[in-house]
Amino acid sequence: MLFLENLNTQIKRYGHFSFFRSNICLMIVQNSLERKLKAGLAPVHLEVINESPQHSVPEGSESHFRVVLVSEKFKDLSVVQRHQMVYGLLKEELAGPIHAFSQHTFTPEEWIKKGHSLPDSPPCQGGSKGTKPL
Repeated sequence: MLFLENLNTQIKRYGHFSFFRSNICLMIVQNSLERKLKAGLAPVHLEVINESPQHSVPEGSESHFRVVLVSEKFKDLSVVQRHQMVYGLLKEELAGPIHAFSQHTFTPEEWIKKGHSLPDSPPCQGGSKGTKPL
């Protein structure tokens, strides 16, 4: 909890968080997301993808994430209810270090029908990577 408070303070002050040790990003936020989702939803398939490098953020940032989550716990739930479950588990991260978050939630049967894959996220159009309207 104290770590996230310090992380939130740095984000408010500098607009981002980047932590390196020997040029290797520690993936603190990504690991937290994975741990909480595994513990709370017992997924049969989980992908937590840090898409920050595709955006106009400092190197090593952990601010843009895409999650693909397949769990039996989503059976008989609407997409909104599934997303609310995920938001509830990740409320600390979503209130602080995460700027953008997309989630794709499926039951195992739905994931099979999708062919175990999703299209890539669209390219960044914000900041210096996209064309801004006049």
